[in-house]
Amino acid sequence: MINKKYLKNKKNIIKYSYKVTKSMEMVSISKLKILENKLLINNIYNNFFINLLNNINFNQYNNFYIRNNIIYNKILFILTFTDQGLCGNLNINLFNKFVNFIKKKKFLNNKIYLILLGKVSKLFIKNFFKLNLKFIYIKKIIFINDLLINNIYLFKLVKKIFKIYNLNINIKIYILFNLFNNNNIIIKIFKLLPIKSFNKNINFKNYIYNNDSFLFNNKVFLKYIDSVIYNSVLHNLISENFSRIIVMKNASKNSENLYNKLNLMYNKLRQYDITNELIELVSSLNTL
Repeated sequence: MINKKYLKNKKNIIKYSYKVTKSMEMVSISKLKILENKLLINNIYNNFFINLLNNINFNQYNNFYIRNNIIYNKILFILTFTDQGLCGNLNINLFNKFVNFIKKKKFLNNKIYLILLGKVSKLFIKNFFKLNLKFIYIKKIIFINDLLINNIYLFKLVKKIFKIYNLNINIKIYILFNLFNNNNIIIKIFKLLPIKSFNKNINFKNYIYNNDSFLFNNKVFLKYIDSVIYNSVLHNLISENFSRIIVMKNASKNSENLYNKLNLMYNKLRQYDITNELIELVSSLNTL
């Protein structure tokens, strides 16, 4: 039979677990708010370059940025994985979405390049090689924290992407990341390059641009790519913290329910002992 001491120790353990999960939930909520503020600021930055691109006549840059009437046989994927624990389902869903996407788009015969963001992505390298693709080439693995803390890492990544795009005229570049939307997490697939023709059905404004394509590439377009990648990383981190909030909230709820059950059992056992003591006391009085 379970004794009161065992139940009391069990209650203390569950109570401590509840405090830990509740604290982790509050930490994730605070991080989520900070990341949402960063995303709001970066959206302003990103929208500025989108509006700028909307008003640029791409005729002189058409071959480089839009690349119409080209058969693409190379695909570069930038996969954004999550680094923190309790978010393994996000990484698995991202990988499955990647596999389904290349099968749906019939990229199986194309040469696939990969840039993996997040240290956990190392665990998925074997899974990439298990796919029945014509070529798989792991280009780079970058830690998420490096991209957020030091702008140099993000700048180097953007320059690397731009260099690959510049050297391969028949390549497409996609970025995959987790997107938090309406209390749901979905996998977003965004085509980074070549870009769509932004300026369809738009009246050009009286902007004067230097015809120097080098200046345009390094001052405008690189910053646009930079903002898009940074945006995707922030969205991925927001989804990560939201997932942790849900997990910790469920764990706190389960701990609370278990504590209530153990507390009820403890009170019943305590009442049972009190009743037995009263019965023994009354019995001893009757024998007198």
